[in-house]
Amino acid sequence: MLKILEHEPGEAVERELMLVKVRGEGEARARVLEICDVFRVRVLDVTHNTLTIEATGVPEKLEALLALLKDFGIVELSRTGRIALARGDAGIKERGRRMKAVAAGSEEWAGAGSSARTSEPAARRVKGRTMAKIYHEQDADRSALEGQRIAVLGFGSQGHAHAQNLKDSGFDVRVGLREGSTSWAKAEEAGLLALPTAQASPSPMSRWCSCPTPRTRGSTPRTWRRTSRPATC
Repeated sequence: MLKILEHEPGEAVERELMLVKVRGEGEARARVLEICDVFRVRVLDVTHNTLTIEATGVPEKLEALLALLKDFGIVELSRTGRIALARGDAGIKERGRRMKAVAAGSEEWAGAGSSARTSEPAARRVKGRTMAKIYHEQDADRSALEGQRIAVLGFGSQGHAHAQNLKDSGFDVRVGLREGSTSWAKAEEAGLLALPTAQASPSPMSRWCSCPTPRTRGSTPRTWRRTSRPATC
């Protein structure tokens, strides 16, 4: 390895190439071709039993395609991993020179194609780059949740993270799901108590919503709010 150049989130165009061979016999072949048409991917090779597909796009698109193709049976799979180029007019050489200047402390990097800026407090810079403020557990006031029964509705990417963080912090947390949800087993495998939504909520007349409430003058923003109607988020 000769050089590593890090792209900040949102500052680069990312793509990934995937080749996948999937089983496709009889009626299954027509269904596979329909999926390929929806995802705008190409079929490179067809045999009596299989189809070889080329897919290019962001990783999220490829994962969604794979989730559908798994039902037919994947024979082989090859992926390049992410490749990226910075957005804007600046090329990799110009970015490299600017990053070296940042490391030397002569200027602060402000992103791809952007000019340098020096208005941020020095305490928030790491090698000249502005960083987000990181909060630790000791920075939080646990008293608002101590002794409470906390319900997290849903166990997707956000619900999973909320529930696991609360559980690891020692709080009484359970996951509310519709009966028959495929996430029920996942929640139990993670060591969490899974219940029907109505039973998981703190009371029969309330729901807990994970949407942040708007900030008002003189108020403190809250992550969890209680409402008298079912949550719609």
